Amino acid sequence: MRFRAAEAAAVAVALVLSLASSAAADSGSDRLRAARAAAARLHAQAARQQATAEVAQARLLQLSDTANAALAAYEQAKAATATARLVLADEQSKLDAARAATDLAREHVGDYARDAYIAGPTGNSLGPIIAVLRNGDPTEAFTSLTLLGKVGGAVGLVLDGVRAAQRDQVSATQAAASAFAAVQGAERQQAAAKNSAEAAVAGQAVLLRQVRARATATAAAARVADSTAARLKRELDAEIAAARARAAAARAGTGARCAGGDISAYPNGQIPIEKLCPLYGAPGEELRADAAARFNAMSHGYQSSFGAPMCVADSYRTYERQQQLYASEPGYAAYPGTSEHGWARAIDLCGGIQSDGTPQNTWMRTHAAQYGWFHPTWAEPGGGGPYEPWHWEFSG
Repeated sequence: MRFRAAEAAAVAVALVLSLASSAAADSGSDRLRAARAAAARLHAQAARQQATAEVAQARLLQLSDTANAALAAYEQAKAATATARLVLADEQSKLDAARAATDLAREHVGDYARDAYIAGPTGNSLGPIIAVLRNGDPTEAFTSLTLLGKVGGAVGLVLDGVRAAQRDQVSATQAAASAFAAVQGAERQQAAAKNSAEAAVAGQAVLLRQVRARATATAAAARVADSTAARLKRELDAEIAAARARAAAARAGTGARCAGGDISAYPNGQIPIEKLCPLYGAPGEELRADAAARFNAMSHGYQSSFGAPMCVADSYRTYERQQQLYASEPGYAAYPGTSEHGWARAIDLCGGIQSDGTPQNTWMRTHAAQYGWFHPTWAEPGGGGPYEPWHWEFSG
């Protein structure tokens, strides 16, 4: 249809504002994407550092168990050393007793020699006895059966005592020295193991504190990055809403109508733009003809209450754009080829409508059905999908 000159001028102004809005949106989107990417990197780094901290914590627990076992073994070795000292003292007592017995036996031999001397000559019987007194080895001195017979039973008993005392000396000395050396060696080994384990625990504890400190700092930086991205998103939404409001004001009253075209032969997200119709007060946004007409009527009604047309963040969405969103916003964007945006009968609203409890949101929930628009069940809280108060669909 032919526009009047005033209408043409208004459309031209709207086009300029639309271009400016698009440029501002692109710039803001770039900043927002960069901020979100930075936040994502920080979150990933924090996750890696947290995983490293968990590994370090597990290693610390292992080393602590090892240190505990080494300490217990060291205490056991110390107890064994104390016991060995008691054993050594006992063996020393036995050794002293054996030496005393040996000395006593030698005294008995000496007494016998003296008595034999007083009683008279005994031939060669004193020679072995003197050897005992000089050499302390009665085993060699009394090997002759003839000599044993001369000395008599009393002297034989004395010599048996001397032999037993000497055997006790050797046995007691060897047993005490062996026991004490063994436990001292064990104590040294366990002390070294304990010191090594305690040093490993101390080093691991320092490492764990460092890793945790880095993870905490990165997580804090990630939260700051999230806040920055959220702020940029709010600023971008405000810029887009303001630009669209200016464009809508320029287009207000044009009364332009659009017949659109048959879109039944086109796949989801592949509808030609010339087959769609523009939305009132939302430059660059299009829907199929019937949805656009009913939206425009609703937007005029909204403008009567709030002084500006509805703010539209998204409407018809191409297949390629849906692929991008599905990749960048998993869990929110529909699988490419299935979105209602791809059929040109869904809108995402802004300007307050997207927030629960605002006058704009209340107006939309009160009046949308009068114009054929509804909020799908899946987008409601607990509806099975992500809660999206900004998403509305056309029922025609």
